[in-house]
Amino acid sequence: MFVNIHTHNIHQEGIEIQNLMPSLDIKLNAEHLYSIGIHPWYANAESYAQELEQLAHLAALPQVKAIGEIGMDRVRGESLDFQSMVFRQQIEIAYQYKKPIIVHVVHYLDELIAIKKDYAKHTEAWVLHAFQGNKQSMQQLCRQGFVLSFGYEALQKNKTIEAFREIALDSFFLETDNSAIPIEKVYEKAAQIKNISQPDLQKIQMNNYMSYFS
Repeated sequence: MFVNIHTHNIHQEGIEIQNLMPSLDIKLNAEHLYSIGIHPWYANAESYAQELEQLAHLAALPQVKAIGEIGMDRVRGESLDFQSMVFRQQIEIAYQYKKPIIVHVVHYLDELIAIKKDYAKHTEAWVLHAFQGNKQSMQQLCRQGFVLSFGYEALQKNKTIEAFREIALDSFFLETDNSAIPIEKVYEKAAQIKNISQPDLQKIQMNNYMSYFS
């Protein structure tokens, strides 16, 4: 069975966590799994308070497995101070309901690590999705307790291939994000890089899912 830890589409293949934004008209299927959060691109002063209220309601539902994707983005979105405030408020919701978080970060890595240290007493996982960094960044993040998620595009880049080859088996997930490439292709590439069989990789990912998301 495949585990797809972060997708914007439903493929109904194994375990997949579909990402959505909180809204008043959101409709969840009891048979599907979700991550829900205010993406830093779309966080704004006019709507975020209402969205946070809706998120707090949705976070209690059993099919909502994580809060996300949430975080900070230097390329797009409001100021760092505003993004950080909204991020922290969502982290508090995640911890209130004992849910892991799916993190989006672009060019704010030091700030992200500093924020995580403020929540060191909590044990819920922080899954940094769409990781495309090098081995040094991977090691830095894993030392701070992050779990990294890799997509197909990242596994084509030499620097990220090196990072993925070295990452511990209990410290990563695989994802499709918004790509049309199926999760099977991601597993095929990942197994090749790790030099393990796809069935073994599926077992590893299922163990990680049960460990961090059960």
